[in-house]
Amino acid sequence: MIRPSGAHPDVLTIRDAVEQVRDIFELAENEDPRVTWKLVSASTNTPLTITAEMVAMVPDITPIELATLASERTKEVREGFAALGRGSIIPAWSRGRKENVLKRLLNRSVNGVGRTDVQINDEPERETLTPKAAEIALRAIDAAESAIDRARSEVGSIEGEYLDIGHHYGHPAIRVLERKTGKELWCWVSENDLERFSELVKAADVWRHKRVRARGIICYNSNGELLHLEARDVQLADVPKVRLDEVRDRNFTGGLSVSEYLNRLRDGDLG
Repeated sequence: MIRPSGAHPDVLTIRDAVEQVRDIFELAENEDPRVTWKLVSASTNTPLTITAEMVAMVPDITPIELATLASERTKEVREGFAALGRGSIIPAWSRGRKENVLKRLLNRSVNGVGRTDVQINDEPERETLTPKAAEIALRAIDAAESAIDRARSEVGSIEGEYLDIGHHYGHPAIRVLERKTGKELWCWVSENDLERFSELVKAADVWRHKRVRARGIICYNSNGELLHLEARDVQLADVPKVRLDEVRDRNFTGGLSVSEYLNRLRDGDLG
């Protein structure tokens, strides 16, 4: 159940309503393609009221398994919204894709949507998200991010191999195997740069683990270790091709045959 904001109590825009519903059900998903949320009913009267149920998309899922999956999802939604009502965030919503979804929902709840009520299985109690609770939850997210040990930062670049694309502390990010340290490093991408980076970073290059160079703000912890890079640009690194004749040294063995050279090397008798 979604109500308009107090600033405009008679106006709930289509965009705010649709996106709020979408984000609620994204939080209720579990990445299982065998099931989905089916729209049962929708009331366009104020407040907007949506009813949905989980259904199977494949024939081999049993009713018991479906009921178990639905129970798991609705339990998470109930606990998640109950925590938001207290100004806190459950672990499942505090990282990765769901953290980004939650941020969208909370920001909308302080600007556009006045109140969101969630009711599970016709239970008499509803979990309610108000603008005040949304503000507290957003501050909790900011506090968690600021708790990262960022002792030093500098503008620079890193080079490594693509590993994958995902999220790191709720930020869209590219993970690379850094060349100098041999460690995995996340390169954060800002929301404003998502479209541009989607053109720069090709899936085929990631799958092939191409060498890449990323530029931006490099963040270190208090031990001087790389934390992450706040990326501003990324491009494939040019790895020069070297011909065999450029590195071949015909006089390397000093005129000795290969076997004689290796025997002398083994005996420590190369002079």
